[in-house]
Amino acid sequence: MSVNNAVYVGVWTNWSKGSAIGSTLTLPVRDGSVLIAVLALFIQLAGGQSWSIICFIAHQLRTSRDAKDGLYHQQQAALRNNTSDFGTIWRLSKIGWAWRKQGIKSRRKSLFLVLTGLFHLLAFGAAGAFSSHITTRGNEVLLAPNPSCGFWVDHGTVTNETNLADNIAHGVFSKNSIRSSNQNIKDCLTLNWTATTDAPCPFESRMCLGPENSSLRLDTWFIDSRDDLGINGQDSQRVRYRKSATCSPITTQDYIVTSNVTTSKNVTFTAYAAFYGRNNIISSNAIGAGPINNATYVTSNFQNFEFLYDSIVASPYRIDTEVSYPTLPNYGFTPIPGLLGPGRSITIVFAMFNGLYSGPSDDLWLPAHKPFINVLACTEQHQFCNPSPTFNGSQRCTPLQSIDQYELNGLIESQPGAPPSILDNQFQRAIAKIIRTAAYGSSWYFTITNLESSLLANDLAAQKSSLPLAVNQWVLEAQNWFSIGVANLQRMVVDVATGPPGANARFTKGQADSDAGLKQYCGNQVIQREDFTNFSVLAIWLIFALGGMVIIISLFLEWLRMAYEEVGLGRWSRGAEDVPITERGEEFAMAEEWDEWHPSIRGKFVPTRSVSIHSSGSNTLYGVNSFDSKNRDSLSGIKQNRSSSKINT
Repeated sequence: MSVNNAVYVGVWTNWSKGSAIGSTLTLPVRDGSVLIAVLALFIQLAGGQSWSIICFIAHQLRTSRDAKDGLYHQQQAALRNNTSDFGTIWRLSKIGWAWRKQGIKSRRKSLFLVLTGLFHLLAFGAAGAFSSHITTRGNEVLLAPNPSCGFWVDHGTVTNETNLADNIAHGVFSKNSIRSSNQNIKDCLTLNWTATTDAPCPFESRMCLGPENSSLRLDTWFIDSRDDLGINGQDSQRVRYRKSATCSPITTQDYIVTSNVTTSKNVTFTAYAAFYGRNNIISSNAIGAGPINNATYVTSNFQNFEFLYDSIVASPYRIDTEVSYPTLPNYGFTPIPGLLGPGRSITIVFAMFNGLYSGPSDDLWLPAHKPFINVLACTEQHQFCNPSPTFNGSQRCTPLQSIDQYELNGLIESQPGAPPSILDNQFQRAIAKIIRTAAYGSSWYFTITNLESSLLANDLAAQKSSLPLAVNQWVLEAQNWFSIGVANLQRMVVDVATGPPGANARFTKGQADSDAGLKQYCGNQVIQREDFTNFSVLAIWLIFALGGMVIIISLFLEWLRMAYEEVGLGRWSRGAEDVPITERGEEFAMAEEWDEWHPSIRGKFVPTRSVSIHSSGSNTLYGVNSFDSKNRDSLSGIKQNRSSSKINT
């Protein structure tokens, strides 16, 4: 796992939620806490101003020209002079209580207003308390583009990844589901897979041990590149992937050859050779002479002669794995006809137990009473689909086939003379290539080979003995490998985005510059991080937009009406009703003069008054004289002398 997992801080779109709802703001936890506090304060401020609007509306609705009792006028005064929802509730409650004995049903008349205030108080109190819940669920963050994003294969890294996936599988996975708490694995949804033990033999029926139709079939069904693997993209950029496998213990009768071998030191031991197809990696000359040429696998009981210390610390189990790919004839082994099948890879797991069981063990693969070598064979197939429907609504998919077959055909990558690709754009092809590479590294062969402890049975073994195994131990082992493989698939997809660790990062630096699809992927990998907080941009926008609107309305709603009416701008009517209006066709201008000594609004063509102020000692005389608005030009002669205590107009 690479440590180059810097998180993108800012606004991005989580396409799994859509363009609007998926708009996300990612901040470090500390900055996120500040934003949550600001939102809580703003909600409370907007709540206070909204209460002013409610009181204003209630006051206007209740206004009447008819004569009313004192309770009514006190309630109107309380609504008009509101300070806060709590203060108004308290005032209205006191008014209703004080008038309770006057026979005017004061409590009933106050109840609706009090309940309205209580509802508002509780609603905005809850809104402030739950402002932190506008953070999005799951702590999904977007990786910042990494210059070292790209493909890198290192056996040491693969081994570490496989064992880390093993730890995750044992610590977090349920029997038939995969869910990781590790920060580099997408944890949006549970990755389910199915296991059935009634599948037909995947080989010739004579090869499988056990009753008919008792093979184990494992299937992930369709894993979505966006929803399950965290590759962020629009609907048209998604890819679906499926992995299917079938396992069964196979017979060793007539396929295991035993021979005695004597060393130059006259030490004789027994060699066991398994013949399920020629091994293409190890030369037949290196295996030995005579009857064990062209064997798939050779082992011996030479470990019986090991030193005492090795005997104490060594596990009694030994595992060897061989693989066959249809399009790679020089790799792995070439299966015998009884194992061959179209469109699949074959992995054979050889198990040897050199010890004693403390009780009976009747497992078909790890029995206590069978030959030295026991064999479990598994097939593996993969499938890719384009979830974007065609014109007739169908989904385009490849057939189930071996992972290596996707290198040669054009079902993923368009090639001359090959069928057209099922994928529509470069981003989809890059995703398919990333998943295909990860599928190689998480196959049966690499999963089992790279595990430090390949068997669950090792947990029951100590020195040269073991507790009895379950009768279906081989099923448990295969399910464990499968779950580890799927976990490793998830990890290896993310590792393309983070790039290789340490000094190896230089080997992939700039790799994405020449690949548009890979470059798009490098900026669209979602992972899990607990030290960042996500906010819904839509929720933040709604809070500030609606809250700001409430605040503006509360500040200007009544003020504008009363200001215009007070200064004589227009002849208003219906002042006691919901919406006051002016006379038909009447127009008026906005304020065009400002008196810096006495701020007020003065309109155009409105009768005004002249003011004389005479100051003598501590006594001040005020004179008010009206003048015709038609003589407005006389205003130009007004002079103000700030240094004088007398102002003439």
